[in-house]
Amino acid sequence: MSNCSSAKDNSKIFDLLNEASKQLNITNPKFDVSSTNKKGDGYMSVIYNATITSTNEDERNEKNKKVSVIVKLSPENKNFREQAFTKELFENEIMFYHEILTSFHEFQKSKSIEKPFIFAPKCYASTMMNEREGLVLENLKVKGFQLWNRMIPMNRNHLEITLKGYAKFHALSIAFKDQHKEKFLEYKTRMHDVFELYDRNSVSKESFQKMAEGVTSYFDPIKDKKYLEKFVNYLQSMKDTSGLFYSKNMDEYGVVIHGDGWCNNMMYKYEDSTNNSKPLDICFLDFQIINYNTPIHDFTHFFYTSSSKEDQDNLEHYINMYYETLSDFIKKLGSDPEKTYPKSVFNAHWKKYCSNGINVAMFMIKMMTSESDEVPDFAKTSEKESILDALSYEPKNTDYKKRVRDIIVHFCDRGFI
Repeated sequence: MSNCSSAKDNSKIFDLLNEASKQLNITNPKFDVSSTNKKGDGYMSVIYNATITSTNEDERNEKNKKVSVIVKLSPENKNFREQAFTKELFENEIMFYHEILTSFHEFQKSKSIEKPFIFAPKCYASTMMNEREGLVLENLKVKGFQLWNRMIPMNRNHLEITLKGYAKFHALSIAFKDQHKEKFLEYKTRMHDVFELYDRNSVSKESFQKMAEGVTSYFDPIKDKKYLEKFVNYLQSMKDTSGLFYSKNMDEYGVVIHGDGWCNNMMYKYEDSTNNSKPLDICFLDFQIINYNTPIHDFTHFFYTSSSKEDQDNLEHYINMYYETLSDFIKKLGSDPEKTYPKSVFNAHWKKYCSNGINVAMFMIKMMTSESDEVPDFAKTSEKESILDALSYEPKNTDYKKRVRDIIVHFCDRGFI
């Protein structure tokens, strides 16, 4: 028996929920489904809340007989699917949940880690049926996890727990690669490098360049002359270094990266749910852009889109904390950080790849600080329009310009660009 209160594609959702019910050992399930998509909270998928409830009298009092889940579906818009490489995104995420995540959990178990790092929700079902891709995931809100307010920078406590989380995630890759080379190579080979796929799209590439050039208007041509010149030179150099972040060009010190570290792709749990100043736990979401790349990618994507100028000025603290956490966890997993990812390599990677922070901040902070009714619906892009062209709007809140400008000044002052 099924009961869906609100769903546009019942058959797609019901097929996934029926499969999830089997994994949860729920017979004769009833489904209650409601749309959760709020513009500005997610861009690449259609999200539904669902509850799976057993109608079998014998099961009602048993554990897991009423389970809250998230149903994540691929969009139907053909132009969006082609520009966003939807099929590849879902192939990445499904492989992550069913294979990579499982390997990382088993790896920690084999090392008798006292407090294993559980960094992602459970996956109960998935499908790669053409243009019907989707997953059923654990609803972390039931466990008390919450999203951060994307409109404002995070405080120090959130920055620290997130970077420590990334450090442990990357350490798992490093130690697993060290001890299970063939399996890691298989994962590396099968992950789609969406960054390279996007770069091949000339429309998207031109739109990004146009958007980046628009950022020059955030500077006064006289007062900010030295910063403006450095930034313009950086934009010119981008044309010659487009392959810098491709997986195929990454050295032997790469890891499986999250790839999409903006604040809505992580949730936090607190001792007091009414006081969100200090999180106790973190869980990452959305593994569609995973690929083999430098750990600096995740660090800079998250840090420069979620931190304040004050915390950016305190960068050394976060770098040292990240590397110490990474190094300690690599040791606990049975590998030697001095051989697998020494600080000298981290420093070299930072120098080479930290500009990712500017690249991401230029467009992400604008979206993050926009009101829900201002954010474009990317899934409705026309055939001649790039997804990035939809970002040409001007939000009511213009604070994003100061945040982006501060980041560029930060990079110039520190000699990063």
